Amino acid sequence: MSLITWHLFANQKSGGFKARRINELTTRMQERGQRVEAHLPASLKALREEIAELAEAGERHFIIAAGDGTLSQAVNCLVDLGVSADSVVALYPMGSGNDTARSLDMRGRRKRLVDQWVQALVARRWQPIDLIKIQTEHESRVSVNLWGVGLDAQVLAARTSGSYLTGLLKALFAGRFVKGGLKLDALHEGLVEITGEWVTLMGANGRYAGGGMRFVDDARINEDNHYLFLLEKTWLLSLLPWVPLLYTGGIDRHKKVTINKVDSFELNLEAESVWQIDGEVMQPAKHFNSSTMSKAIQLLYLAEK
Repeated sequence: MSLITWHLFANQKSGGFKARRINELTTRMQERGQRVEAHLPASLKALREEIAELAEAGERHFIIAAGDGTLSQAVNCLVDLGVSADSVVALYPMGSGNDTARSLDMRGRRKRLVDQWVQALVARRWQPIDLIKIQTEHESRVSVNLWGVGLDAQVLAARTSGSYLTGLLKALFAGRFVKGGLKLDALHEGLVEITGEWVTLMGANGRYAGGGMRFVDDARINEDNHYLFLLEKTWLLSLLPWVPLLYTGGIDRHKKVTINKVDSFELNLEAESVWQIDGEVMQPAKHFNSSTMSKAIQLLYLAEK
């Protein structure tokens, strides 16, 4: 096998960034005979520009030592260039939430994790995964892990600083809902149309969001579909006793929760609402088309799948 040159990008503003961890990772890779070049862009814009320059020069192997948002920026850059299907992205979790890493089974203590991670890289243990394409009236983006409108996005907008749980409590007390119509292409059910008012609506590719919260236990990032998570309008403070289940699993037992496996869905809201994609708050929009991009990019897994 030919020797791969890995281009490692680290976001110095990620919540888990530490220079010594980057040095530890690159040293461990080099000890295992891997060629790696480190890049420390000053901003996400600079990161996209550097990745685009490398991709246009034919490079296809990238390490993202950061969190969900930085990974999303890198993947969106490769998709925009039309080279994502031929690219391999290895996420090394160094963010504040690391939900995509959890969906890729990247967990454990740092020393053990770095050993497992390098071993997987050496063994070339990556595989194609799906992405979710979201088209609004303003822009087109892809999600690696999860996107949402309603409470989930309001939490991130309200958070500003502090934990996801702090933002959740602020958003619960604010009590804003989204109202509109849904058309979804549900697996085994065909086209379904729904009108209603919701606390939150999410398109889930992975299982986790909000720093370890489990919204859709059945979601797998390498399936040829994604999930639509709906929480119908309810008294928001009544949700507080259910918050622990977001971490242990079982939120689907709430009578107001509906989860559908879908190929695609269309959402039309009566008023613009803030939305988020992989933890990044986006420009408010009213119209959303969410569809599965099958086998759209290759990501590193720690375990055989």
